[in-house]
Amino acid sequence: MILGDGINGFWRIPLAYFLTDGTNAELQSSILSTVISRLYTERNCVVLSVTFDGLSANLKTLQNLGCSFDDEYLNSLFPHPANSDLYVAAVFDPCHMLKLARNCFSDYHIIVIPGVGKAK
Repeated sequence: MILGDGINGFWRIPLAYFLTDGTNAELQSSILSTVISRLYTERNCVVLSVTFDGLSANLKTLQNLGCSFDDEYLNSLFPHPANSDLYVAAVFDPCHMLKLARNCFSDYHIIVIPGVGKAK
């Protein structure tokens, strides 16, 4: 979100944290679209990106908004819901994603990747 000129340029700040335990992707998509649209139309704030953890509902939320995580076509941008000339970037939180990978190796010890090999 851009708030105007700071000492060294535009300020970027987190806009909100949504604790969504138990919500589905359709509700999350709706809430996110509404918040982004209202910030733009009512407060002249532009949301540049959204950050998620690795929950499967979050992946589905981003797909509902227009992102693609297909092997052949990776697209982490979705159209801004209030201005078709803008896009919003979707980012998975790197620290959380590393934690998920660590936990996966801890639980499974060896991960077989078909056609590639094993990781441990």
